[in-house]
Amino acid sequence: MPDLHHRLLADHRRLDGLFTAFANGATSGDANTQAELVAEFESKLLAHFEGEEKYLFPLLVREFPEEVVALRQEHELIRQQLAAIVGDAGGQYDASSAERMVTALRRHAHREDRMLYKIVNDSETSARYRDLMTFLEETYVKLRAVGEDD
Repeated sequence: MPDLHHRLLADHRRLDGLFTAFANGATSGDANTQAELVAEFESKLLAHFEGEEKYLFPLLVREFPEEVVALRQEHELIRQQLAAIVGDAGGQYDASSAERMVTALRRHAHREDRMLYKIVNDSETSARYRDLMTFLEETYVKLRAVGEDD
């Protein structure tokens, strides 16, 4: 089984790829493509945050309390930036606002990646890790199914 760090790093790469696709769609001027890409990015990013907050952060809080607080604050900032981009869009996405959000998101992912190297995969951590991966995989399956129904 891949370790926690590699699984979440792969998830970060998937999210970054979705954002890149959204950014490319935003510059193309195709409103339908923009809306579809931002909806997919938003749903998967929020699911990723939910999984981290529910399963990963409890593993880290005892040993890294200040980092967990900082990560939670970053999640909230990125949620606010995303909500502003989605809510104010009116079919058009401001590239500079989106770029500020993705800069914050990439900085956040880098912080998480550095921290995850420090996790010890003891039996408790491994069980909680499985819960996180199961949550993310089930959520993504549901999100894909919804996308296919549209």
